[in-house]
Amino acid sequence: QRERNDLRILVGSNLNRLSSLEGVTARVYGSDILPRVLAEVAACRDPLSQAYLMDCVIQTFPDEYHLETLEVFLGVLPKLREKVNVRTILTNMMDRLVQYCKDDRIGDADDADASAVKAALAAQSFDMFEDIVGRVCEARGERIPPRDVVRLQLCLLRYASSISSDPALAARCVGNCAAALGTLRAAKAASMRGRGVVMGGGTEGSSRIDMDDKAT
Repeated sequence: QRERNDLRILVGSNLNRLSSLEGVTARVYGSDILPRVLAEVAACRDPLSQAYLMDCVIQTFPDEYHLETLEVFLGVLPKLREKVNVRTILTNMMDRLVQYCKDDRIGDADDADASAVKAALAAQSFDMFEDIVGRVCEARGERIPPRDVVRLQLCLLRYASSISSDPALAARCVGNCAAALGTLRAAKAASMRGRGVVMGGGTEGSSRIDMDDKAT
């Protein structure tokens, strides 16, 4: 345990130094640094280390870099170990982007241009978050607890309310949640039928016997 903690601290400090090196631009980060870091994260077999490294990336590099590489960053989430709390990773990234979009110092544009830029960035990021939440649920299949499905969609809903007043985004979150829960229920029902178990307990055989008894 101590060796694992020391290793995480070492990697985290190296990422921090890397982010401060001269010449590390958003393009270099997106093309060279982030893909290599994420490849190591995906290959790691320890859930705690995976979660720690993902948080290091979020906290270490600038918000502008995250916006430009958000799709790449999110793409690794379905590959993480099932014990990794994906919701925490999403929340931390969302919090950074919300603060960035609320910052008045986006570029050198005037207020109107800055508002348009923020709106476009917010819309694009929401679409990416929405897509990855669905992919995480799909990757974990029937193993994901229903409460985790709801929590992921609530996380997305909070982000939507933070970046936009458009009720359509909230409606999408609710619809996605209902669809995901329906898919999960159907998958579990199919799995149970495959094992000869019926919803509500018992087996198909016992269910048929019960029906026969009622008929007689």
